[in-house]
Amino acid sequence: MKINHFLGLLVVVSLGTASCNLDLDKNKNIDYQLLATDASVSDNISSDTYRLVDQESRNGEFSDSVGKVATNLQWVSSVDTCAIVTLNVNGGNFPMTLTIDFGSGCTDGYGVVRKGKVIGVFSGYYSTTGTRVDVSFNNYYVNGYKVEGQKSIVNNGRNAQQKLQFSVVDANGRITKPDNSIITWESTRTHVWDEGESTPLFFCDDVYSITGTASGEISDGTPYAIRTESAVKKNVCCPYVDEGVVTYAVDGSDIATIDYGGGSCDGLANITANGNTFVVIIQ
Repeated sequence: MKINHFLGLLVVVSLGTASCNLDLDKNKNIDYQLLATDASVSDNISSDTYRLVDQESRNGEFSDSVGKVATNLQWVSSVDTCAIVTLNVNGGNFPMTLTIDFGSGCTDGYGVVRKGKVIGVFSGYYSTTGTRVDVSFNNYYVNGYKVEGQKSIVNNGRNAQQKLQFSVVDANGRITKPDNSIITWESTRTHVWDEGESTPLFFCDDVYSITGTASGEISDGTPYAIRTESAVKKNVCCPYVDEGVVTYAVDGSDIATIDYGGGSCDGLANITANGNTFVVIIQ
């Protein structure tokens, strides 16, 4: 996929915006603003890592490596021109290791500052059914947040509709905030490339759908979970998630459901809590 999904950012900012006006549960002492901030950081960093690995995996420098080269390949990142990408080709055989090195820090076109390394170990070509990519981090930071843990990306081939799909799992996620407090994060999701695969050089017709669950603890220790009730869809040239339904739970109890509507990219969503529904503008 060719762009970050920003699923978590949009979901929890909506929830955080609404929480100022909604008494979602008088019996729970929940810091909704902290929930909004910490969950968005976790999900956004997770999606950003997926995007980085996904895009560099499709780079033409990678595509002809097996059996044809015996020395490492290196190129400037196709995503962030300040990052250097190195492919350890392992003598032309898998597994191969892809390292995206942001050095002591570089800023992309959206103002995101990354430093350190994202490392992916590939069992085969990214486009091959069954290929697994195991992702880890080496002193890696995004906007001052230190990122630790493991991510696996598995190419599951094509579904019944002949659409390419990947399973994406985050394990032992740990994000250290600039104030040294800790957020934990885990997720299990399926990413389906719904539209745009036939036009790899044109981004704006790409549409992706995401289903699955995520969970963790925000930095005050409050446990939370997210699950998709219907697939969340994202057109890469729309700034909003524009379709799908997501439920948030805190400490095992559902607190809100967010419905993004039917794909109009209007920045509106409906939040339902305690039997009441409110229209909010996604910030």
